[in-house]
Amino acid sequence: MKPDHQPRRRFADSAGVVIEYLLWEPPTPPSRPGVVLVPGILSPADCWLADQALVDALRSTGPRKVLAVSLRRRGRSDTPPADWGPEAHHRDILAVMDAEAMGHAFLLGWSLGGAYALGLALSRPHRVAGLAIGDFLPLVPRYDEAWLKRLAADPASGDLPMATARGLVTCDREVTYMDRLQHLSVPLLVLHGTRDDALLVNAAVGLYATAPIKRVVACDTGHYVFGCAAARQACAALVCTE
Repeated sequence: MKPDHQPRRRFADSAGVVIEYLLWEPPTPPSRPGVVLVPGILSPADCWLADQALVDALRSTGPRKVLAVSLRRRGRSDTPPADWGPEAHHRDILAVMDAEAMGHAFLLGWSLGGAYALGLALSRPHRVAGLAIGDFLPLVPRYDEAWLKRLAADPASGDLPMATARGLVTCDREVTYMDRLQHLSVPLLVLHGTRDDALLVNAAVGLYATAPIKRVVACDTGHYVFGCAAARQACAALVCTE
């Protein structure tokens, strides 16, 4: 890996909660809106290190900063005693943008990170240039004790941050965005996987039908959709819209 492919690890203040993020700086001063990568439900910013091809595709579109955020209690970010709702996660994203003097940016969110990005675009459209949602519904689900027990019993959950999962359970409400999509004022890219382990199946893509400016791309993948060439090309095209 070339030295300029290595991101810098930095930290921002989100209303007293320290938020970790990775920064890929452009080789020349940025002249285009930056990109913020928002991971899935329990993943840290470091999960994007496994997809250098996506980062390279975004950086090739011009001199812009690319960030990846570890939302609260992911990675090296702080663990707050409370406040696990969508709005708190929006503040975490805005905190890293503010730390890098990004007035507005493109948001690329995978899984639940896509729902957080969508909520932020609806609540603060002036801070979002466009967004891509990777294989998720237009809502933040309610995670309950039954979900937590299933997660704990899954043999594959050994490395997952269960404290983060328990924090999400304390937010005892579902937040849906279906009835607000017609008010979305920024370009929307919806990526959905076509394999058995995809979350956003073909029938569910219609939930985004009322969004005024959108593009839907089917990816020959499971739940992680950003790893295919079609997704990289679509994301690069999205960030070139401004």
